[in-house]
Amino acid sequence: MIEFLSGFFSGLGITTIIVALLENKYHIINRIRKRISIIKNSGTEANLSLEYKIDKDFDKIFEKFKDKLRNDKFFKVDKKTDTKIKFQYKSISMNLILTPQKTLFIELDKIGCGIKDLKEKLNEFLGKISEFERDKTLSEFINCHLTFTLPYKWDNMNIWTPKGLIIKKYNVGFSDESYKSEIEISLNKVNVKSDTKESINYIIDKFI
Repeated sequence: MIEFLSGFFSGLGITTIIVALLENKYHIINRIRKRISIIKNSGTEANLSLEYKIDKDFDKIFEKFKDKLRNDKFFKVDKKTDTKIKFQYKSISMNLILTPQKTLFIELDKIGCGIKDLKEKLNEFLGKISEFERDKTLSEFINCHLTFTLPYKWDNMNIWTPKGLIIKKYNVGFSDESYKSEIEISLNKVNVKSDTKESINYIIDKFI
């Protein structure tokens, strides 16, 4: 890609140094790669966990989940202990975990889908979780943690790399003022920690 752009701009009388400066400032190549990935709906993988305060017994909470989800043809319980229950729902692996602090973790194991479908997948799940909030199966929401991959490297930072070297890895942290979320990015992996579920769609939109 860089060779193509260099050749193209060279034909316009623009030197390789200027091409490099333009790329470092405007990230033309990455913008093109990003647009192609989104148009092709390239794949992403995501994990989501939600933490809640609870005032019901762990077994009773699971019975509530089972009653609401058992009509799905993919529903099945894989493993059950006193503090962790692993089950399948809509081809998604889900865990209910009772913490030592007596809070409840709801974890979605790896979700695979096209990058444009990620919000829809997560919103479908969050819509179901809201039913458990309304019927008081779940009490107060505490926080959420979302991790997802991008089908391209997120390198829209103006980092000047020495000649002959490329960036192999990096870690960048952001704070979101709208939802007070913490975001950490490493190449094509995004980690989000927040105390509001509404931040999930907002943050995803920032990267796709």
